[in-house]
Amino acid sequence: KHGRTKRVAAAAKPRQEDTALVQQLPEALKAQLHAEMFLSILRDAFWVNSLPLENEISALHNIAHTAVQEHVGRAFTDIFLPGSESMAALHMRTGSFRYSHCTDVPEQDVLAGTWLCEAVLFAKWAHRGHF
Repeated sequence: KHGRTKRVAAAAKPRQEDTALVQQLPEALKAQLHAEMFLSILRDAFWVNSLPLENEISALHNIAHTAVQEHVGRAFTDIFLPGSESMAALHMRTGSFRYSHCTDVPEQDVLAGTWLCEAVLFAKWAHRGHF
């Protein structure tokens, strides 16, 4: 009928940890896959400059393999709420989200390429806003 819209559900992107093929790969290949996926993002992080240069490459490969995961945010889904414990630093790879601080600061658009919650890399951290 006129005026009605049809909603189409987006196909869920398969997650790496749910893919049997990836689970069967030797650890060295998984490490290489993670380096391909995440090194470019890690190199842009502000805290990478604090790594000793002689250890930077091996440290980044280790971080990419053991400490970075890909998560897909869904529309109208909370990523975090004020006061909740931060469990990871976040990097917006694509798209955009809205962030609101728990004070009178106006809402902000968070665009692709932005890092969030980096403090959790160095200290225990609770979120200060809604994302």
